This record gives sequence, structure tokens and C-alpha cells, in this order.
Amino acid sequence: MSKSAMSLNLCASLKSPPNCKCAPMTEKKSYPRRWRLESLVLRELSGLVSPSFAAELLTLRSVALSRDFGVATVFYAAAPGADIEAAQKKLDESSLRWRRELAKRLNMRRTPQLVFSPDEQGLANDRLRTFLEQVGDE
Repeated sequence: MSKSAMSLNLCASLKSPPNCKCAPMTEKKSYPRRWRLESLVLRELSGLVSPSFAAELLTLRSVALSRDFGVATVFYAAAPGADIEAAQKKLDESSLRWRRELAKRLNMRRTPQLVFSPDEQGLANDRLRTFLEQVGDE
């Protein structure tokens, strides 16, 4: 093994020798990139969606990115009694516009396609929570 190849192997390890001319390796983030991107997309998209849906009281609950970061499934919840079908249609019509706006705001290699889905699990949890609060009050 040549001397330069040996120094490259040492530089690639976590503890570089003091005479290494390579940039030091940074520590890993405390949580995965997927979670960071999901929270970033949720935060930026919430700012875009909330003015359009103020009357419907629609809230974005979470974002799930696909494995290749090409598709972002956005889970939302509407106020009780709201027309979910109309809200879904309006979300689908606006998704391309919001994707372009996300591309302008975020520094991502590829902006994910936005797919909106009602948060059925979150709604069931909310119903269960209110039921338990009512039982606890009695």
C-alpha cells in the first residue's frame, strides 16, 4: 500500500491524524435527514396552505416522504362538519402551485410531488381523546 493511499484510509476514519490535510469529518446529526426534511416541508407548506383554507379550518398534521424523496404525502385534518371532498379537490388543484413555491423557498435538489391525504388515524385519536375526557368529567 502506498503512503498516499494509507493516509487516505486514515483520513476516512473518524479520528484523523494530526498531520491530515483533509477536512475534518463532521459529527452525524442527532436525527435522520428524512425527519429534518419532513418537518421543513411541513413548516413551509403550512404557511402556504393556511391562508387559502382559513374558512375551512384545515390543519396540516404531518408529512411523510417517500424513500427517494420524490413524493411527499401530506396528512391533513379538517374541522368537524367540514366538506372533506371539496377540501381534497381544492388541495389537489393547488398542489402544483405550492410545489413551485416550495422549490423557490427550499434548497432541495428535487422538490417532492405533493399528495394530500386525510389523517384518519389522527381523527380517530382525537375522537378517542374527547371521549375519554368526557368519561373522566363524569
